[in-house]
Order: sequence, then C-alpha cells, then structure tokens
Amino acid sequence: MANFTAVTFDMWETVVTDPHDVSVARDADRTARMAAALGMQQDGFRSALDALRRHLVKVQRAEGDLGTPAQLEWLLQAVGAPRFRNLTTPRRAELTAAYVEPLFEHPPLLVPGVDTLLRGLAEADLPVGLICNTGFTPGSALRRLLGSLGVLDYFSALFFSGDVGISKPAVSAFSSTLERLKADASSTVHIGDNPATDVAGARRAGMHTALLYRKEGEPDAGHDAHVVVRSMVEFAEYLGIHS
Repeated sequence: MANFTAVTFDMWETVVTDPHDVSVARDADRTARMAAALGMQQDGFRSALDALRRHLVKVQRAEGDLGTPAQLEWLLQAVGAPRFRNLTTPRRAELTAAYVEPLFEHPPLLVPGVDTLLRGLAEADLPVGLICNTGFTPGSALRRLLGSLGVLDYFSALFFSGDVGISKPAVSAFSSTLERLKADASSTVHIGDNPATDVAGARRAGMHTALLYRKEGEPDAGHDAHVVVRSMVEFAEYLGIHS
C-alpha cells in the first residue's frame, strides 16, 4: 500500500448507490411533477426528459456539463413552453422544486461500508474530497442529500460538475479538488466505479486510482486503474484504515 495523504471519492455508485426501482420511481415522480406544473401530458415530458438525458451524456463526454437552470431551459424549449429565464422568480422556483425534490422522495442509499470508511479516514486525519458528475441533480441538493445521510461533514472539498460546467474526466475536476484539499496528486488516491471518467481522469491528473467494481465477474481488461477493489471494506484494508 502507498502512503497516501488524501483520498477523493466519486459519488454515484461509490458513495451512494441507486437501486433500479428507486431510480425508476424518481424519474416517474419527476415526470409527473413537471408535467403537472407545465400543464402537459406526462408522455410528452417523459420524451423530453429522455432526450435531455441523451444530450447530457454527449455534453459530459466533451468534459462539459449543464446546471439545473440550463437543463430546465433546454427542457422547456423542447416542450414548447416559455423560456425558463423569462419566468417570474416564484415560477422558476416552482419548476426547480418539481425537478429536484423527487431526489428526496426517492433517495439513493449509502454504498455499504462507506460511512465506516469515511469515519476511519477522519480519525486518521486524512483529508477527503468528493468529485461528482451531477446528472439531473444540482450540487446544492446533493449537499443536502449527503447531509441527510450523515456523511457531508467528512468531505473537506466538494466538486459538482453541474455547478461549474466541467465534468470528469477533465483534469481540472481533479486538480481543483486537490488544490482545495491542499494535497499533492501523486500522494492522493481517487476511487470510483467508472474507468472512463474516474480512472482515466484521475490518472491524467497524476493521481493514484482505485476502481470500485461491485458486480459479478471481472472488470473489462482495458481499465488502467492501479488497483481494483470489490467493496469499501476491501478499499479500507488497502488504505490500512481500521475502524
């Protein structure tokens, strides 16, 4: 094991996990709330939301991202509604709540063992950062979610792609987090579940990398992670953290 002086985490499927039924229920709730707020059929809004999801994938592949106002602007244009930026402040707040609040009605779960590991890292006085590609949820809501799950205070630096318009694997997503942690890339390990964004991006930033692979079988041979771990317990053992 290397002598690491800081640790950074991906969020989705690393700190929190989104069971399929929870994700489906959240999407259905978001669709119902937004369609009702816009006075339109759910099928029409669902199609627009699916198109936005595909658009966000393309944007993030180019290492960019869209924040919530830009996403709502895109959606309202897609369904032929008045432009988001031209709405009154209360109306913008109403639509933003309809878009974001389903996260809290159908929240993801902590990945097993991550809270114990974060507590152990805090006891070892190791600074910890979070580097998250946000998707449909703004950083403000993800901070609130992490707080409700009891882990927010373990993170000394948080990077949310939608807040800044930059997504992993952009080097600046990692380097800006390292700067806030006052940590050197060469002595920091980043853990995430995505070889293309977490592993490739962190390696480009000069960091050590751990691929979290909680599925059956083996990960694709093309990944470039320094180490593959199957659980947070195994990652804790790799770090030499004992709680």
